Amino acid sequence: MTGIVKHKLSESEEESTLIAIVSSSPGYSLCWHMNKLLQWNLYRTKDCAIEIIEKKNQKLKVQNLFSEENDFVNQGKEYSIHQAFKYSDEAQFIDYYFMSNKGSKTYLEPIHKKVSFFLEIFGNHTESPEELIFKLNTLDIVDLAFIIPQESIINKHKLYL
Repeated sequence: MTGIVKHKLSESEEESTLIAIVSSSPGYSLCWHMNKLLQWNLYRTKDCAIEIIEKKNQKLKVQNLFSEENDFVNQGKEYSIHQAFKYSDEAQFIDYYFMSNKGSKTYLEPIHKKVSFFLEIFGNHTESPEELIFKLNTLDIVDLAFIIPQESIINKHKLYL
């Protein structure tokens, strides 16, 4: 468990596009194919850990996914671990964040259980989201890619790193 960082979902005023990807392939393989197709450089970051708390017999997630705390494992709390990847295009001022929906114990977004991964793009992407969706859907390892409206996310928080 060393090298894993506690992360929390956080709100942002910056415009973003949230894309859901359904695929049975592992995250690293999907990132490799996206890097090749889209000429990105997604790389693996430290895994994200979501704290799970019990409140009135319901499992909830603490909604602050991305603060840096390396000692969370010693706090005696229950966590779900999620893969995370990142790419920053500094020339275009665009950030790409790719994260697995299903973690070791729970989902980032439980209403989207069939979604394997989330890709969130911050900044003014030169392609329209529809063009990007079309390209992602051409990959053999992608079963389905689609845009998720921000208002449909339960927590109305972004998934960025």
